[in-house]
Amino acid sequence: MTVAELAHELARRGVPASAYCLTGGLPNEAYTIGRVGDVWQVYYSERGCRTGLQEFAIEAAACRAFLRGITGASDAEPGAAPDTAIGLVTHR
Repeated sequence: MTVAELAHELARRGVPASAYCLTGGLPNEAYTIGRVGDVWQVYYSERGCRTGLQEFAIEAAACRAFLRGITGASDAEPGAAPDTAIGLVTHR
């Protein structure tokens, strides 16, 4: 899944556009996905702070995490295998 496909899926599910941001940054009170260098970030943005930050090396993994986070659905991508740690960036 790409961010463009994510946007389509959010619209299909009726998620209000005011609840999210697909371009990163620090919008107020929005679930957010964005790319910083080679890393995809998924987080909740509120009052200039990132909460629950997750980082991914793979766009599709970030999009699935975003969709699960904002909808609470386990079917983040029809036909997709359950997520593992693949794509998740870990910092040491």
